[in-house]
Parts: sequence; C-alpha cells; structure tokens
Amino acid sequence: MSDGKDRSGNKKTGSRGQLTIEARLLDTGLPAPKPGDMYIISLMRYDVRKVVRGKYPHRLILVGHSMPDLQSPQFRIGVLHRLQLSREFPKRSSILNKFESELRDAGVFFCLSFEVIA
Repeated sequence: MSDGKDRSGNKKTGSRGQLTIEARLLDTGLPAPKPGDMYIISLMRYDVRKVVRGKYPHRLILVGHSMPDLQSPQFRIGVLHRLQLSREFPKRSSILNKFESELRDAGVFFCLSFEVIA
C-alpha cells in the first residue's frame, strides 16, 4: 500500500524489514480455526519492553503467530517473548483482529520466530 498504512489500516511504523523486540504478552486475542480452506491468523497484543533491532516507536504492538498453541505455557498472559517480526504475513492468510477499534497507534506484524525469555 502506498498510503502509509499497513494491511489492517494502521499507520506503518519502523522499516519494512525485520524488527526484533522483547515484549510481554498482554492478550492472546481471539482463537483462530486451524488452517483448512482459509488460513486465519489471530493477532495478540504485546507491551513492548525493548527494541533489539529495527525501529518501533509505540508501547503496544499487535503480533500474529502461525498456529500458536494457546494452551501452552509459552502463551500465558505475562510471559516475556523475544520476537523476530516481519510486516509480511503468509500469502493467502487473513487477519483476525479483535483490537482494531482499540489500538490505532500500534503496528501489526507477523512473528517469524520467538523465544520465551526470563
């Protein structure tokens, strides 16, 4: 898009390349169905604690994970993650965003990989 906004309609922040952050999980969003005819990625809300690589000016960020196990301890509210992020989502995926009306100045990214940190 050339209007300065990303796929969800939010303002673009940071570069189009990679972003690495450390962030605390605040909300896991809506559960997404398993991929079938449609590939739906639900966004999670994080509190950004540290930008490791790239630029990101906001305190909150929305992140889509590919098929996260929401029953796993890795996705408990309050867990701190180091996230490798991209603005590009998988081809033919759709975004499920329960935060769309709440957060106008948060970027939307796809998680390429993550690790739980202490």
